[in-house]
Amino acid sequence: MAGVRRQLRIALAGASALLAVGAATFGMSNGHAEMARWETARTALTSDTVPNRVHDHSTHDHGAGSDPHSHGSITSKPQAQPSRGMVYASLTVARSGACKGLYAVKGKGACSHGPDAPPAGHDVRRDVQPVAGLDTQSAATAVNCFGNGTDGNRVQVLYVYSGTSRYQQYLASFQTWARGMDDIYNDSAAKTGGERHIRFVTDEDCVPTVTPVQVSSGAMGDFGWMIDELRNRGFDRTDRKYTVFGDANVYCGIGEFAGDTRKTADNHSNFGPSFARTDAGCWGPQVIAHELGHNLGAVNNNAPSSTGGAHCTDEYDVMCYSDSPYYPPMRFVCAASQESLLDCGNNDYFNTSPPAGSYLANYWNMADSVFLERSDGDDPGPDPDPDPEQCTGFGNSQTGRLDQGGDARVPDGNYYWSRYAGRHTACLAGPDGTDFDLYFQKWNGSSWVTVQKSATETSDEAIDYQGDSGYYRYWIDAWSGSGAWTMGWSAPR
Repeated sequence: MAGVRRQLRIALAGASALLAVGAATFGMSNGHAEMARWETARTALTSDTVPNRVHDHSTHDHGAGSDPHSHGSITSKPQAQPSRGMVYASLTVARSGACKGLYAVKGKGACSHGPDAPPAGHDVRRDVQPVAGLDTQSAATAVNCFGNGTDGNRVQVLYVYSGTSRYQQYLASFQTWARGMDDIYNDSAAKTGGERHIRFVTDEDCVPTVTPVQVSSGAMGDFGWMIDELRNRGFDRTDRKYTVFGDANVYCGIGEFAGDTRKTADNHSNFGPSFARTDAGCWGPQVIAHELGHNLGAVNNNAPSSTGGAHCTDEYDVMCYSDSPYYPPMRFVCAASQESLLDCGNNDYFNTSPPAGSYLANYWNMADSVFLERSDGDDPGPDPDPDPEQCTGFGNSQTGRLDQGGDARVPDGNYYWSRYAGRHTACLAGPDGTDFDLYFQKWNGSSWVTVQKSATETSDEAIDYQGDSGYYRYWIDAWSGSGAWTMGWSAPR
């Protein structure tokens, strides 16, 4: 897998370089150079109460001030800066209860550290472009296999949008960035002699599934509103952390954060549902890794290098920057090569083998999260390409990939004109163990009408239709399962 990791890092090198450039972008009122890649809202840390937990957290209070090492908490909400993604809709300063010292997400029983501003090289209003030269059948999109890909605690990737979907345009990029996020976590574990892989929801080829979900425009402008709609759509499992690629230009990143410092299996950060959202101006592995880090419990405000705002002061580090409300000076104690790694000093939030008596031996350690796997797991699954001998001998061919619930139009998301009456034939071959259905449709002047379908319980489908001249198209529906497909078709000549 080392070769694949090298290929991925080459593909992502430009984005990583942008994050390392111009670290001293923002000035500070106290005269210190902020040297930050980010600037968040006023935040601090404490605990999180989320509905449907397996136990009651209501009696716990892990807020600022509950520990002698506490670095403070927020007391007011700053002015919004929409052009930088600093949007506080549905967030209120919690002065008591489970979210004390954090933002409470109105009516959701969830806590947050608040929005993160864009790193250097990113603009909330300017979309990140798709990664060039990769597709969903590339080895660079596969991660390590664990179980059947859906069992147990998992990080599930969602593509959430309200208008026109760009799912097919960005799918390979989403999967590549998810793979890059896993590299960040496992390479960070290697610093202390361990392994940690993200337990993604994956398909049979060990590729992270990306589920498209359409929500209202209001939900795209409000983190709490989005959480509400997603929960109502069934994304409310206690064994899931939801990493959201938000197709909007509202936030850079924002996520739920528990701030629970207890070193116990029932730590709030060890449960879902919780959401980490990154919008189109900040899509890429480091930002999504950062927001997932908050979901998993970093950085608690009693950590040795805490900023008091859910981040850390010892650079270089995925989770460190000088944030509000305290804007502490940064300490550059690790090489710039650790810009894409967790926990510069292995002492604040992530260590696979913390020394006895150390902070992480006594307080919450993100490396203990049940959403991270401690081994390489199984080898990646079989080649996702269908049998090349299937669906040959047709005048036209096309390949693609679908996740469960997705669909595709052939040819190339469009339709074709058949000048002559005659026989239309087609063949679809999909992955073993899945159920992809094939529909043949004709334009009747006002809408598309299915004139023939092939919907067996497998993904091997065929069309044979006699028709007159007109506009036609094929529609592939991934009824069950995910994977690559190949299709051949011919029209009258």
